[in-house]
Amino acid sequence: MPPSEKTFVWTSWFDAPPARVWPFVADTDRVNRRAGLPAGRYARADGPGARDLWTVRQRFQGLVPVAYDEEPFEWVEGEGFAVERRFRHGPVTRLLVDTRLAPDGRGTRVTTTLVATPRSHFTAFLVPALVASARRGHERAYDRAREALGGVDPDGAARGGVRRRAAERLARVPDVVPAPLAARLAAHLAAADGADLRRMRPFALADAWRCPRREVLAACLGAVRAGVLELSWESLCPHCRGSAARARALAEVRGRARCPSCDVEVDVELDRSLEAVFRPAADLRTVPDDVWCLAGPRATPHVAAQRRLRAGSSTVLELVLAPGAYRVRCPRRAGAALLRAEDDATLPREAVVDVADGDVAVSRAAVAAGRVRLDVQCAARDDRPLVVERTAWADEAATALDLLTLPGFHDVFADDVLAPGERIAVRRVAVLFTDLRGSTSLYRRVGDAAAYALVREHFRAQRAAVARHGGMVVKTIGDAVMAVFRSAGDAVAAALEMHREVAALPVPDGAGALAMKAGVHRGPSIAVHAGGRLDFFGTTANLAARAQHEARGGDVVLTADVAQDEDVRDVLAGVAHAAEPFRAALRGFDAETALVRVVPAAGG
Repeated sequence: MPPSEKTFVWTSWFDAPPARVWPFVADTDRVNRRAGLPAGRYARADGPGARDLWTVRQRFQGLVPVAYDEEPFEWVEGEGFAVERRFRHGPVTRLLVDTRLAPDGRGTRVTTTLVATPRSHFTAFLVPALVASARRGHERAYDRAREALGGVDPDGAARGGVRRRAAERLARVPDVVPAPLAARLAAHLAAADGADLRRMRPFALADAWRCPRREVLAACLGAVRAGVLELSWESLCPHCRGSAARARALAEVRGRARCPSCDVEVDVELDRSLEAVFRPAADLRTVPDDVWCLAGPRATPHVAAQRRLRAGSSTVLELVLAPGAYRVRCPRRAGAALLRAEDDATLPREAVVDVADGDVAVSRAAVAAGRVRLDVQCAARDDRPLVVERTAWADEAATALDLLTLPGFHDVFADDVLAPGERIAVRRVAVLFTDLRGSTSLYRRVGDAAAYALVREHFRAQRAAVARHGGMVVKTIGDAVMAVFRSAGDAVAAALEMHREVAALPVPDGAGALAMKAGVHRGPSIAVHAGGRLDFFGTTANLAARAQHEARGGDVVLTADVAQDEDVRDVLAGVAHAAEPFRAALRGFDAETALVRVVPAAGG
């Protein structure tokens, strides 16, 4: 008769509410490391029915090999999580770990339930001792979490040298890393846990420090120049947010990557999924790349809940949804449904989710924000996980386009461009083209030297305006400029500032007033390596160039899509101007194009 399973239960208490405790307890990679467990090597399990399983191999005490197949984690954000592991060898055949968080007075009670199935009657005697050791390790990890919740850094003294060396290096570049940000960055590099330094995200730091995002991004770039940080590029999977590929330079980035977790090919997009990732310089602080837990809840913090579905089963999933858009899907399979949680108490608080082999459907498009009940019907022929995830998955990612549009990037990485022949998609970018009206006759009127000096000043003013509005000058063609921006509002604001700057340039006698022509369009594009630099091609760039040709001088011609953009409207609302809608037949485009001519008032 096989030995019966054994159940162990213990509780831990935290002097903080569940919402604050969750990020620490659910960070299973950090908890396992601090508990003294060995790191693991993860690979997709093979064999029938193993599509969603990980095979994990570890060595306890560096000697005893252990291998197990891990089911997908189940969790509801802020409330609890569980995972089941089936061991190929070792003292147990199955291990279920279940952790629940519940309010307890002014704090949180964390209850851990561990269910183990011994492999034999002999190993059944070993299981209580192994569980007791695991419990002590987890309590040590929880003690560190309590210290962090209380604002205590137990390793602060030991890492004082890191802080001092980082501060010394940052002090050498005060022009690119202001002293207040240098101090924050040095302190973070010294005090942060190693897991938090593997993939430093400047926008997440900026939000935590309550600083403007681009200022912190620029400071991180300056820290690379100072030898404090290292920069790499990660192609993010749009499904799991994990890294599909990593590159040390833009020249190593490819247009497609395969996510090992989701086992799908993904398109790499310069403005969405190619993320700039920072970590401490190797000679400043060593950060381990080992993994203690790959698939815990905090590995995908955009996922509000994950539940294992049995083929042909029905289940109820209750969770709290903040206002916003969510996607309901089964990882590694086609099909997804959108669900909005709205701040509207008249909406229902429940919905039915139907899961089939090739699709996921939700019975209604919107529910009331707060606690929501999802009745899940799984008609699929195999078991699978179901996730409910926030769609704003890339909000904290500083993308390649964010970094490329920083003025200092090309000073630090002048030669770092895409590989020749490689094309990277850009989902949405605003393109600005400008040109000088009558520049050819200007050279004839005032002479080559005077005209060239004036054009050079015009370029200087334009580059400064582009930089101030978060853009990047892609190239100059004669007297024309091509620049790209993250938003249409920034492109239009830069164009209006260029008009003011160019109009204010001192001109030699006989030159006449300078007048700039400008055109703006936004949309998808392709980034390529061209002539040793990054260039942007496609319909969006062509349409912006054609819009500029329709300008008369002293105006900005916008496509109708740009003119209707909310950010553009906000920019124009602060500027005295006249707007003239018109249509034009643009070279290379079959139908007439709707355009808007914006003429800023004199001095506006």
